[in-house]
Amino acid sequence: MASMNENDIPANKHNEAEAATANKTEQTATAPSAPTTQPPDAAAEEKATDPEASPDEETTEPQAPSDEAANKSEAASSENSEAASSNIEGSASENAPAEEFVSEDAQLTSYAAPFAQAKETAIVYLKKAARFIGLNKKASAVAAAVALCVVVGIGAAVSASTKPQPSSPIPSNTFVQQAAKTAASDTEAHAGKAAAGFVSQSLTPAALNSIDSFASAPGTFSLVEGEETAQLSDDQLAALTDAAQGIENGGHTIGFALINLNTGKGIGYNLDSRVYGASSFKGPYGAYLCQHLGDADATYPAGAEAAGAGVSSSIDSLLQPMIIDSDNNAFSSLRNSYDSSGFAEWLSSCGVDSSIMHDTHFPRYSARESALLWLHTYQYLETDTPTAQHLASLYAQTNVSFIRAGVGSVDGVETVRNKAGWCASGARFTGLCDAGLIECADGTTYLMSTMTNAPDDSLYTVRLSNLANALFACRDALD
Repeated sequence: MASMNENDIPANKHNEAEAATANKTEQTATAPSAPTTQPPDAAAEEKATDPEASPDEETTEPQAPSDEAANKSEAASSENSEAASSNIEGSASENAPAEEFVSEDAQLTSYAAPFAQAKETAIVYLKKAARFIGLNKKASAVAAAVALCVVVGIGAAVSASTKPQPSSPIPSNTFVQQAAKTAASDTEAHAGKAAAGFVSQSLTPAALNSIDSFASAPGTFSLVEGEETAQLSDDQLAALTDAAQGIENGGHTIGFALINLNTGKGIGYNLDSRVYGASSFKGPYGAYLCQHLGDADATYPAGAEAAGAGVSSSIDSLLQPMIIDSDNNAFSSLRNSYDSSGFAEWLSSCGVDSSIMHDTHFPRYSARESALLWLHTYQYLETDTPTAQHLASLYAQTNVSFIRAGVGSVDGVETVRNKAGWCASGARFTGLCDAGLIECADGTTYLMSTMTNAPDDSLYTVRLSNLANALFACRDALD
């Protein structure tokens, strides 16, 4: 293997109800004049004399009261009249208006308003959830069913309260609004999680291997089956083409990919041309060591215990300088010791031809293969085992990153985890590459891979960083 050089780079609707109530009161011969304060048993009397108060009376013919019942009614009327007269005398100086009895129909009207408002509140939140629902027809069907259940649930809850017992409190508009808001907000969250889970299941080697190579011009794609993608704007395409030609016009090959791992949409160009990857291959090799040897290839959800004991101290003593400092000796030592422990199988699980492991310790590989390796690495880091957390921290500390130099200062970017490779030697061993993950404050993670056979010098290192910047500037097409 040839020697290699690696350099760092710098009004009101109750009137009709009130009129109906007043008319009904005038027609009732035994009813007392309306008191300022309702008699203690007025509610019971109203229930006894109001045909709508008893469900049974809605379907039963009225019957003449018995003599005993008539006597009891006359006595109750006399007692209520005396109590009413006493109350009126006691409050005449206050000149207070008579209390208005609202019919049950008016109560139903008052209950309809909160439900209508609750419905509007739910719609507002469900529209937010719709941002997550448009990913795929299957995901849309699931999320729409969840949303329908919530809306029906809110309606049933409010409708059930429209005929309360006389002693039951009337739920306020605020309460109904809050209930609707909470339910709809929960729907938004669940719809988001459902959509995210659907995308996650679509990020597979088979999906990435099935997309076009975009050999002649940059194009967009989706790893989610049946999902349409937006095209790059003319300005975006022009800027990206200019950045790529800055390298190609020097006679060099370039391939790149950018994937929004939250939506599964991406941009690609010349995905299948292999170039010398130099030390960029150290990044995925670190993932192999930590997943296969440290965590025994088990996959765990975030927050779970480690799948295995973790990498040994001897491996870690070489892993850290290999990733952070791009130490060639540490890398070669690890490959000589652990390639035979399952590296070929690990490469195959990534969707990559395992034969590249025999193309020296620093193989030639393409932007598609680089993206496949980093997709697997990303999915391993998402297991969040202690070993995965440790590896993620190493990727964030690399001394050289053309991607970080290009996008690190972009608003919203929080962390770049990468491994670059650079070398200027003979044609076979000349390459300038970088690949990794870009984590943003809004929770979006992007996978970027840039592979070229340009030489390691001050001109092309800047141009590769410019390419990373131009590529990342197209990310809104991947939402």
